[in-house]
Amino acid sequence: MQGMIKVDFDKVTMRIHLHGGRILSIPVNKFPEIKKLSPSQKKAYHISGGISLDFEDSDEVYHIDELLGIDLN
Repeated sequence: MQGMIKVDFDKVTMRIHLHGGRILSIPVNKFPEIKKLSPSQKKAYHISGGISLDFEDSDEVYHIDELLGIDLN
């Protein structure tokens, strides 16, 4: 599995940049805790070991398997 290296956002999408150049694009509304963060709060994230993502102003921790396994339908 390719680990996360960077996360960025536009108004509706969270993009997770993976090692190897792949980018996972996920509608941010799939994650209500992330959606309610301000743009500056979304920039205050931490990636641990390339497999988990958390934000300074949120208690949630997101594992890469959870992000990859999302049903977008």
